[in-house]
Amino acid sequence: CFSCPQGYPGSKCVRFTATPIFNLMNNSLPFNKYSFLTTHNAFAIGDGTPRVAPTNQEDTVTQQLN
Repeated sequence: CFSCPQGYPGSKCVRFTATPIFNLMNNSLPFNKYSFLTTHNAFAIGDGTPRVAPTNQEDTVTQQLN
């Protein structure tokens, strides 16, 4: 954990380095045989935040992934 930058209260635990995904798994399968957890167009949910694009999602990212 670390102290958040000025303007962000509290502290958070974060991973600050990226790991290439294929370093973590058995890469013996072709690329199209792996599954990746994703969500689509979650940026355009109608949550009260002003948007440039029209909203196109009813669920939050968490709701989409559950």
